Amino acid sequence: KLKCGYGISDRYWKYGWEIEQFRPTNKETSAGFEIYKRISFREPEPIYGANTISSLCLIDKIDYYDYYLSKGWRLFARIQLAPQWGFRIDYLVEAHQSLRKTTEFSLLSRSIDFRENPPIREGDMQGVQIFLNHDTRKFVDAGLFVLPVSGRRSWTLNAQLEYTDKRYFHSDFD
Repeated sequence: KLKCGYGISDRYWKYGWEIEQFRPTNKETSAGFEIYKRISFREPEPIYGANTISSLCLIDKIDYYDYYLSKGWRLFARIQLAPQWGFRIDYLVEAHQSLRKTTEFSLLSRSIDFRENPPIREGDMQGVQIFLNHDTRKFVDAGLFVLPVSGRRSWTLNAQLEYTDKRYFHSDFD
């Protein structure tokens, strides 16, 4: 998987390159590597997805997230424990950098200012992340998109644990 983009306002190139190898005997276990430079945010569970937030910002300067630049790499292993249960573990090395507000553009709210993006504690993060998810949704392949089947009751449960430490991982963060 290869991703690349350029921000006109912030004048940053963003990129991502990911390779994932599945076991030849089944597609339920894989290992991979990713290298990236991207705009990240750290908030509680998002109320809105990235596309919704981008649209709200573009149309009316409504933005709920605080952003920072993350540049780094990760190694990961993914296991499908059961049909509805997934597990992933990552080892990651990232540099975190504050970002300043770079635009005031909006289609409708030109007279209102965007709020300032608050600074973060900058530094290098090394650590382990563990993800567990349970998803009862059923999906249908719609060509370019994979969509959930509507009219069916379903739910998702996601849990994430992150561990970083100055002593073991030489991270700037505890």
